[in-house]
Amino acid sequence: MTKITPIDHAKMSEEEYVAKAIELVGEVQKNDNKTLKKDTMLKIFKYAGDLAQKKQGAAKVEAQANRMEFFDVDYKKYYTILSNAADEEKKLYDSAFEVFFDKLDITQANYDRSQQELMQADPQA
Repeated sequence: MTKITPIDHAKMSEEEYVAKAIELVGEVQKNDNKTLKKDTMLKIFKYAGDLAQKKQGAAKVEAQANRMEFFDVDYKKYYTILSNAADEEKKLYDSAFEVFFDKLDITQANYDRSQQELMQADPQA
């Protein structure tokens, strides 16, 4: 079972959080076929996801309030705001993963291939 140590990032800067997370990920472990091992994958997934949430901060609450102004009033405007917020959230997650890929010297392609292989071998992962 993968041990993922939680990080209390409330009072940390983004840089401090990333440094601590990289320390906890440790050495990047790879399988014989050069894909990432399950423990490494899960740690990157957890810490990059937490970084994205940290980056979101109050923006998510603000986006919710903005779109609720148009709920049951103007569905097109509501949908546009909702769609834009989803796009911004995806960008935050992508940028959080890029930070980890850069720091750990792995590529998006390697991570994606590793994730695909892991899901085929262990769908419950």
